[in-house]
Amino acid sequence: MHSKVFIKNGTLTTRFGNNIPFDKLTFRYNTIGIPIVLGGLVVKKPSYKMRLYTGLEVDLVTKIKAQYTQNNIDFTSSLRKKDKRDLIRPAQFSYQMGMGMDVAMFIMDFRYNLGFRNFIKNNIERKLIYFKLLLALFFNNF
Repeated sequence: MHSKVFIKNGTLTTRFGNNIPFDKLTFRYNTIGIPIVLGGLVVKKPSYKMRLYTGLEVDLVTKIKAQYTQNNIDFTSSLRKKDKRDLIRPAQFSYQMGMGMDVAMFIMDFRYNLGFRNFIKNNIERKLIYFKLLLALFFNNF
């Protein structure tokens, strides 16, 4: 998953220097999710299947890039490990539940995900909540 976060007015430590003031900070981070899911088929017919599942997911931060604006000039930097830990938590845990249907060669999957805590460290209590809908077409190799 790829995400983007905006922060206004603060200071940043990068490989180019310490306590750099910024007007606006945008950082992008990539995560890898590891689901631990339990589920089963509710309906199983030759041309139609329906499944339900529930479980936990661990999302780990893999890469962070910071873009900051200082006096209307844009800079890009990779964050130091200490700054990554100051801005972002290394992992997030979330609960997920969903259902999926297979109709002939079409697949529909719906997932609801509720984060237990936020990646971003700040005083505002925010948690990741998202709905995901997947539509797919399955081709058989004969």
